[in-house]
Amino acid sequence: MPDSEAKLSPALRFTPPARPAGDPREILLTGATGFVGAFLLPELLKGTAARVHCLVRARTDAQARERLAAALRGYGLTAPLDDPRLNIVRGDLAAIDLGVGPAGWAQLRETIDTIVHSGAHVHHLSPYGRLKPANVDGTRTLLHLAAEGRPKTFHHLSTLGVFRPGDEARPVTEDSPIDGERHPFGRGYAASKWVSDRLVEHAFERGASGGIYRLGRIWAHSATGAVNPDDMFSRLLTSCAALGCHPADPGLDESLLPVDVLAGALVALLGDGDGTGSVHHLHHPGTIGPGAFLAVHDRLRGTHSEELPLTAWLHRLRRATERGRTCRSCPTSHISKSSPSGRRPPGSRSWSSATTGPCSGCGTWGSRSPTSTRRRSAATGASSDSPGSTCRSRSRSRSRSRMPKA
Repeated sequence: MPDSEAKLSPALRFTPPARPAGDPREILLTGATGFVGAFLLPELLKGTAARVHCLVRARTDAQARERLAAALRGYGLTAPLDDPRLNIVRGDLAAIDLGVGPAGWAQLRETIDTIVHSGAHVHHLSPYGRLKPANVDGTRTLLHLAAEGRPKTFHHLSTLGVFRPGDEARPVTEDSPIDGERHPFGRGYAASKWVSDRLVEHAFERGASGGIYRLGRIWAHSATGAVNPDDMFSRLLTSCAALGCHPADPGLDESLLPVDVLAGALVALLGDGDGTGSVHHLHHPGTIGPGAFLAVHDRLRGTHSEELPLTAWLHRLRRATERGRTCRSCPTSHISKSSPSGRRPPGSRSWSSATTGPCSGCGTWGSRSPTSTRRRSAATGASSDSPGSTCRSRSRSRSRSRMPKA
């Protein structure tokens, strides 16, 4: 993926907000119907005094309202649709001017003082060209919005997947530059997020203020257990429960950060920056494997999950799918083609990421606080992403862990 994909218009310049950083009044939030965004919305309403404008893709205003409400209900959240500080904006990240029309654009341009960009088209099997309109062009459009009218801060949610997988372990910190990372067009999601990251870095070089937040795997709510059912680790656990067995392989261990802990950390960090374009990696400092989850499942259900070597577990999964049994994991045809022995290809995040497309850090489990190390990016804009500092491409962080101020 060439860096030329991340070029901004030469005329684009940014004016830092005059107000103190951390005092947002009018927030534009993208991705509120997604897993992270759904939990971030109520946290923004609770943790700030700002009015939150949610960009929601729909055909009509009524459908936009219902789509947001349904997403929140799906994760066990009370939809704050009657909150006077919530404004639903019907639009589309992939559309010209966000699909809000000239009048809507003018209103956002003069009203918004903070952009929290959590939206993305997430599909790990899609090529770059299919994801570019929402993930790259949408970010570019939002940066144009940030540069026009009222001065705005720009907060970009990214992923540790912007760091390229490799055969050798390497340290990854907030100081690690990403300009040398390269992703093939076939790794569409990681490539699109890398380009988006670079766009924001270039904006910081031109005077934009805000931050980049690269997420590890974001997991279930620490109290309610609400989880993204389409997350790859969630699919793995579902398959294990259905099969009555689970694989024992250290390569399947994940760093799982609860979504509520992440949302609280993000809101704290929004008000904790100095406006210079800081970089934060947010991930759980520990790892956990499928066996720990299946042990709890067995205690609750009175079942017994057999522990198997990874190769044996893959064979059992293949046999189950050949018999017509539906499992939530990836198709075994992809598994056998990519890794006949059942071993993970060098540098892959897990067998699932290697066989179903790159999973660049979506979510995680646990009740401990997230690791967050911060970096103040200067004029160079050099920096480092869904799953900082621990990149699941077998990288390990040497950064200093800290909790964001509450």
